[in-house]
Amino acid sequence: MRLTYNDDAMNNIKFIRTQVFKVGQAEFASIVGLTQPAISRWEAGETSPTLEQVRMIREEAKRRALAWDHEWLFSDFRGATP
Repeated sequence: MRLTYNDDAMNNIKFIRTQVFKVGQAEFASIVGLTQPAISRWEAGETSPTLEQVRMIREEAKRRALAWDHEWLFSDFRGATP
């Protein structure tokens, strides 16, 4: 199942990668078993993560003891803090 996002939500993926995980696209891709270009396509809004990939990201955040808020995926992240 693929989740449907708007353009802002694709920027939310970038927010999660850069502000929560603080990693590059290649390392973020390894979390979900993808390649760096796949993450680039997510962030550009060309494709979107599956529900399972979102779960993997959330689980990795928990494993790393990082802040997590599901709203970051679905709402305007501007002004959000991890």
